[in-house]
Amino acid sequence: MSTVEISQLCERLSIVDEDEMVHEIAEEDIQDGAEDVDKCLVGRVLSGKKVNRDAFKGLIEQIWSPFGQVEVELVGENTFMFYFINKEDRNRVWLRGPWHFGNSLIVLEKPEGSGNISKLGFNRADIWVQIHDIPIMCMNRRTTRWLAEQIGEVVEIPSESRECWGKYIRVKVKIDITKPLKQWLKLKLGKFEEVTMVGLKYERLSEFCFTCGRIGHGNKECLDEEARKLALEGLPMKFRSWLKATISEKSQYRSNSQTFGSSSERVSPTKKTSKKWKKAAREGQQRQITGKIASPLSRMLNVSKAIRKNSKGSNSSNSTIKGSSLGPPGVMIGLSWNVRGLGNPRTFIALSRLLKTHSPELVFLSKTKLNDRKTDKFRNLLGYSGCFCVDSNGNSGGLMLLWKDSLMVTILSFSSGHIDARICHALFSCKNVISIWYGSYFGNLLDKFKSLPTMDNLQGLADQLSLDDLGLVCMIMWAVWENRNSMLNYGKARDSAQILNFASDLLEEYRNSRLACSTRVPSSLAISSPDWIAPPLDF
Repeated sequence: MSTVEISQLCERLSIVDEDEMVHEIAEEDIQDGAEDVDKCLVGRVLSGKKVNRDAFKGLIEQIWSPFGQVEVELVGENTFMFYFINKEDRNRVWLRGPWHFGNSLIVLEKPEGSGNISKLGFNRADIWVQIHDIPIMCMNRRTTRWLAEQIGEVVEIPSESRECWGKYIRVKVKIDITKPLKQWLKLKLGKFEEVTMVGLKYERLSEFCFTCGRIGHGNKECLDEEARKLALEGLPMKFRSWLKATISEKSQYRSNSQTFGSSSERVSPTKKTSKKWKKAAREGQQRQITGKIASPLSRMLNVSKAIRKNSKGSNSSNSTIKGSSLGPPGVMIGLSWNVRGLGNPRTFIALSRLLKTHSPELVFLSKTKLNDRKTDKFRNLLGYSGCFCVDSNGNSGGLMLLWKDSLMVTILSFSSGHIDARICHALFSCKNVISIWYGSYFGNLLDKFKSLPTMDNLQGLADQLSLDDLGLVCMIMWAVWENRNSMLNYGKARDSAQILNFASDLLEEYRNSRLACSTRVPSSLAISSPDWIAPPLDF
């Protein structure tokens, strides 16, 4: 290397390291970003395996859609950022936790300050804990809160009633997941010298290491060398499977009944059972239950009651068939009821008895007169894991949809008078789309529709109804005309409930497939025909 080249290299040397300079951003330049921090959540999936990004994103966007629109972005290994339109939507998702992806817990964090994701610990998570073997003198709300504080930070004590406190107390607490789970609490009750031990069981305890007692990995992925050494030596593990909260007997029976018998028996049920179920289904569709609106849910309940009635009246030796149940595996029991104010104690007691008798997996309540703030209270009191609420308008209206753990429910659309939902049963691969309407709301639409003397005035509905309501009215008109033509040409016609379901299903398919929407009514619908005969609208 020549002296000239050496001198040029020396000139390039600098004592000041530019990477050490601090670049200050003006406050007005980061004002928008500060608002974005309050609209975000950051979550980490506690799994030893890499999470499929597309599957996770699709599932979260579906199950969180009732709370508002959310954008999901991968920001690290099994770490995702969730961006909401406003702070209220974010808080609703935060309060409804804990959330799971498959068998893995999602640990959520609220970013603060500048929103530095690398500084988030993901070491605290909400979890439901059952406290078992509780002495009678501890079965009160004050002692319950004290017990919950010994486990972690108290998030929620769901029930003020003593009905569910006989077997165990259920509380939601925020725990430090970097530490082993507590297995029990040792209590010394006041002046009594005896020490009482109450057991702790954790709901949805999925990926859990019985070697070290921590959440987020299995026994094979455990990094605790001392715990692994004891396990390899064959010594009994300190943590056992009883830490997991057991599934109720009713859920176990429902699951086991689908796999009873040999495979050939399950594939080919006898014709006798099939005919019995079809007969029960016809009876259930013809019989309406007083106090419930005519909907797919009430028809499910009618079918279930007819099935139970037939099974009780027959000889057990003849009615028991291995490998099949009375009905296809997709049967789901549902209940629909106009409660006229869920806050009324008598109404709540009557509803509780009805749910205890029929054990429906899906419940639709209309005219609840409740808002979203009281939803969780009644959901927990009624014993349901999922809930969607349409707020009441003052002291009138209000809808609530409740479902069990066995169902995956996605809300497609809703208004003050209806809820559209896609339902998938956890035990089966079947998916159903249902539209549930509150009767008086639909009657108001028909009243407005009846008041129009001719089809020429259909354009005037745009000033009286919302876009969704107007679309339904147009689809019902089309369905009524299609039904009239079918009756005249082929002698076949649907009943009023079938017409409504047919129109709702077509409208939902259209909404899912359209790329853009317009408030302009198609001109073809506004042209009256000289020989038009108004079909009956009393359905």
